[in-house]
Amino acid sequence: MDYDKVSLFQNAAVDDYCSRYDPTPSHTSHPLAYSRHNLLDHTHRVLLCFLPKVGCTNLKLLFFASQGLIPYSELEKARDLINQEKLMAVVHRNNLQGNRISLREDLRSLDYFKYVMVRNPLERLVSAYRSKIERYNLTGVLKDTPHYNWARREIFKHLHPVQYRLWAKEGMSRPVKISFGDFITYWLQPDLIEFKYDDHFMSFLHICQPCRTRFDFYGNFRHFTRDARVLIDKVGGSYSDLRQGYYSDDTLSTDERMKLYYSTLPQSQKTDVIRKMALELEFHYTIFPEERDSHKQILGIDAELPL
Repeated sequence: MDYDKVSLFQNAAVDDYCSRYDPTPSHTSHPLAYSRHNLLDHTHRVLLCFLPKVGCTNLKLLFFASQGLIPYSELEKARDLINQEKLMAVVHRNNLQGNRISLREDLRSLDYFKYVMVRNPLERLVSAYRSKIERYNLTGVLKDTPHYNWARREIFKHLHPVQYRLWAKEGMSRPVKISFGDFITYWLQPDLIEFKYDDHFMSFLHICQPCRTRFDFYGNFRHFTRDARVLIDKVGGSYSDLRQGYYSDDTLSTDERMKLYYSTLPQSQKTDVIRKMALELEFHYTIFPEERDSHKQILGIDAELPL
């Protein structure tokens, strides 16, 4: 692949998109999300915006290794340490995180190579549900409280108040499964701050703000290993396959999996999903035109984006 040619196409396409839709002004209420997802490599003059559920753990590890914070030979072991406070403290001490500079000036003017890995937003939403909601049942037993139990509790409490009160009265020991339909119903409600400010459920346009930053290259998560090479080459990495071990237990293809989840939604809810994601989907199609209108196949609905 001619990455320089791809980069030129993407930049022209994004400039056109931003001149028509620029979503940045409406997203300035999320300055912390914008700042905390930018990592700066001052040695190689590279900026990485990492997006949750888009290989962010592996990309962050690669970045830390390029700074000498983690030996390349230890990357697999370090995956379990990525979110620990000790490692993040090292990041802050080495000024790798872009919070100060991004709040003070526009990253667009920063003379660094700017990189981001992007994922189809419909696919990323399913991945967030599977990882943060479906993976565990809701439980009220404190010693058994799993990751993101607060989110499962909020969904159940908000959408099924009668059942929630009964469950609480019973001692909260009975495990509760949160369906994809309930997750989407909750996610669609704009006034629910619990999801609105959680990075895993937040739009790429909020977190990385491409019209504000103007990235030099947008990798496609569907070609993670191939497109990650662009970042690896820039930071002098040697980690050959960042996606090694991912999804080893999956038997369904990505498209089949997405269709399976979205097929459980009523037509009206699918329309609401498209409406909420319209700008983000249009951006995705702008930089990856080969995927245009894929929402029609994924959702099983013949609807244009309401732009």
